[in-house]
Amino acid sequence: MTIARISLCLFLISFKLHAHTNGHGARLEGLGPNGGHLSSVVLAKDADLGEKAKTQAIAEWTLKKKKIVKFQIWDETRKIALKVKGPAEIKWIVIAANTPSKAEVFKMAVNDLESDLSFAFTPELIANASSIEVILPNVGQIAEKCVFTMPLK
Repeated sequence: MTIARISLCLFLISFKLHAHTNGHGARLEGLGPNGGHLSSVVLAKDADLGEKAKTQAIAEWTLKKKKIVKFQIWDETRKIALKVKGPAEIKWIVIAANTPSKAEVFKMAVNDLESDLSFAFTPELIANASSIEVILPNVGQIAEKCVFTMPLK
């Protein structure tokens, strides 16, 4: 393998990791209806498109006491809260800051989720994380898996 090919492979790998940890869908400015940070919710199958993935909904999230993550899903107008239909499983993937390829996965079973959802992590885990990715089984009328990222750094 030539040095040019090796360099290209390393560039593509680093680009994929950078795009993955920076979120999916369009970057959203401002705060949510409850004063939280905003992230685009996209179809899981489109997650690798990065900022080009179509926003399906909006996640509003907050971090309390450096360990409790709370989120609410809104429609694109940020006026109607969307439901996650259950019973279902939500996955929380905590991505390490120093080694993005290392991640810890947490699973949570939920029934119909109409309001916000909280999950408590250890403060040490959050302190060493660059982001948390959340995989939802569905959102509102969308029956497919959806995903959003909460950048912490």
